[in-house]
Amino acid sequence: MDRETLTHLIDAYIRQSYEGQEIENNKIDFKLKWYDLTSKKGENEFLKDTSAIANTFGLDGFIIIGYDPKTKQFNPSQFSDCGKKDPAELMGLISKRVDRIFDFSSFDITVMNQRISVIHIPPSIDKPHLITNYQTFDKNENIKNEEQQKIFVRKNTSTYPASKHDLELMYYDRKNIIPEYRIISTITSNSLEFSTTNLANQCTSVKLTAPIFFENVGSRPVSISRMHFIVSLFSDATLISESINLFSSHEIVLHPIILKPGDIVFKSLQFTSEDYNGYSIKEVHSWIQHFRLNSRTLIFSDMLFIFSNGSTLSQNLTVGNL
Repeated sequence: MDRETLTHLIDAYIRQSYEGQEIENNKIDFKLKWYDLTSKKGENEFLKDTSAIANTFGLDGFIIIGYDPKTKQFNPSQFSDCGKKDPAELMGLISKRVDRIFDFSSFDITVMNQRISVIHIPPSIDKPHLITNYQTFDKNENIKNEEQQKIFVRKNTSTYPASKHDLELMYYDRKNIIPEYRIISTITSNSLEFSTTNLANQCTSVKLTAPIFFENVGSRPVSISRMHFIVSLFSDATLISESINLFSSHEIVLHPIILKPGDIVFKSLQFTSEDYNGYSIKEVHSWIQHFRLNSRTLIFSDMLFIFSNGSTLSQNLTVGNL
């Protein structure tokens, strides 16, 4: 959903509420202020509310931040209020704490001459989404309770643990959704080319040239301007030498990858990492050699796409061989 369409829709929802009319979409949640994502309590509230909307039967859902429907009050809000610098960081939080990533976008917009934020959560084809370790807190923000594999849904204007009936609806719903945005990306792991740059025998960056096939199986065209993924030697990699954060080069910012629905495109792309910046180039060369030797068994994270309009999409990165 583009910014203009979203703005008109959110304006209509707020005006309905402001005039005392009932909003029929139960996948609408209002917050007077942003979640505090610098705190564990705020993180858990964010995960509960966003995953609940992703799990709920129906069309697009929204968390509207900066308006209270009970008091009809506005509170000027923008993304930076949450304590994060980039919406992509929210996807990182979800990927760490939820078993299956769901799509969302964050926008700062103006409606009724008021500045607000909106989190847009389209229908999910991968529900149910489980919070692997959900925590609640007391008034002093000490952990009060922890629950494993917690599933939430929206009902009317509140969020509840999912029932058996809710789970049945999720499986039914996901079979009947054609997503607006879905990209299948396949990386050929045996054709990866690693290289390094250095200054005064210290590593300044690691570069990866990777051949990737992209297929747009969603219903909307996309313009990809940035990408990010992690490649690791092991699924439980903990040492810095065992994984690399890779970001697409500036080239696709200047020349985005345009995919119309049904398009299949092959690209040989360069990704860069500064994870090893400052380490001995000799040491980094030995680490990179392990990645080269184990190219067929490398572990790839989901691919995070950042579109030219600023929205994000996280999708499974398929691994193939040529």
